[in-house]
Amino acid sequence: MSHTATDEGERQETANIRRTGRALIVSIHAATRAMKLYPPEHQAVQKALEELATAALDSRSVDSELELRVHGEFIFVNGTRLRLDLSNYASFGRVLELFRSGGVGSLRVLREPSPREWFSLLTLLATIGASGDGDADELARRLHAAGVDAFELAAHADDEEEVEEREAAKAAARRTY
Repeated sequence: MSHTATDEGERQETANIRRTGRALIVSIHAATRAMKLYPPEHQAVQKALEELATAALDSRSVDSELELRVHGEFIFVNGTRLRLDLSNYASFGRVLELFRSGGVGSLRVLREPSPREWFSLLTLLATIGASGDGDADELARRLHAAGVDAFELAAHADDEEEVEEREAAKAAARRTY
């Protein structure tokens, strides 16, 4: 295989990860919105959770694994940074806030989660985040107690380097403004 063909293959794989990753973020956002508006058994919630499960499956099929990681103002899917644009701004913001408030820095999907498992994860994530006690370890314990073992969570790493990156990004935004 030539060097150019290898580069093109890598670009195509990265594009596929970004495409399926964006669909996953939008699906998480749609599911959380539906869950706020309707009871769990409502058709809109069930449909949103099924679409989320399908989006996660699509993301896993591209790279055979699925890890969402939040770092600063960025979301990474399987190590590939997703690009933010106007069409997905609200979804990105909501997922970033959900992860941050829940104390989650990364979410690894270990196997194909059911819509019920996604519901449990998102409900607990929102509940823990709303309480102001965001703790990935507590969230993992509660998921395990609920019989949900499809996810592996890691705490948000708010290290010094990330704080510096965030401050530099804010300074650049102020200069641009």
